[in-house]
Amino acid sequence: MIPKSQICIGARIVENDPEEQAPVPYKGKVIAIKETGKGEMGYFVRIRLNDESMKQKRISLCCPDKIMVCFP
Repeated sequence: MIPKSQICIGARIVENDPEEQAPVPYKGKVIAIKETGKGEMGYFVRIRLNDESMKQKRISLCCPDKIMVCFP
């Protein structure tokens, strides 16, 4: 999980979070941040997926516009 203070628009998502057990199967760039509440985990982001991620059938089917919404 990445705290709100450590993420910004333009940040690249390039590898797995070492604190998470489940791997992240996508890569891309943060294009929007929306706060949902108070605290460091009260937000979600929109990520523009890269071409490598879009080659994965599961991702391309659920994100045909190359945009994924993620929560921390």
